[in-house]
Amino acid sequence: FSPKERADMAAHANSLRGIEPKAGPSNDLEKAVARIAGTDGHLPASPGEAADLLYSRSGKGDKGISVRLGVYLKQNLSPESWTAVRQGMWEKLTNAGEGKVEFGPQALSQRIHEFLNESGRDLSKVMFTKAERTEMAKLASIYKKMTPLKGTTNPSGTAPMLAKIANKASNNILSLIGFGAHGVTGAVVGHGLQKGLSAIKD
Repeated sequence: FSPKERADMAAHANSLRGIEPKAGPSNDLEKAVARIAGTDGHLPASPGEAADLLYSRSGKGDKGISVRLGVYLKQNLSPESWTAVRQGMWEKLTNAGEGKVEFGPQALSQRIHEFLNESGRDLSKVMFTKAERTEMAKLASIYKKMTPLKGTTNPSGTAPMLAKIANKASNNILSLIGFGAHGVTGAVVGHGLQKGLSAIKD
């Protein structure tokens, strides 16, 4: 064959290699990444869907892949996408979801405490900074104080005051999450997101 013919055959071989079916994911991490990226045939995952993969159905962050996937996303996502996933994770931790009864103070305290100190501990260290986890722990303690003892009432009006403190603490956490990647602009976005969530709840 002439040099031109050989070049044409090489180009044709390259084009065939381009449409050759690629091997599917070989392990659970690759499958999760393919799901998030949309290379598994579905649309790319939203930040909330990525949080579902990280948290697992239990919402405790104790899924076998949770920590490995968190590390991978932290290393490979853009700062904006990473912040969106972290905010989605906080939402999943503290909100029951559309059409469901909102978590009460006791449930919120338990969920945050378990995420920070028990089954979700390793994942929490990957996803959130020490400062963010400290604020989350403070919020959990406030929610715990808002839980009345059995057979007691709260005539002193302490509960509304604690609710205001909890709302402020929650706002601080979202601001921190945004601030971590985007400076002042990110903090403003986090604060705005919290206000939007409060309006929806109201």
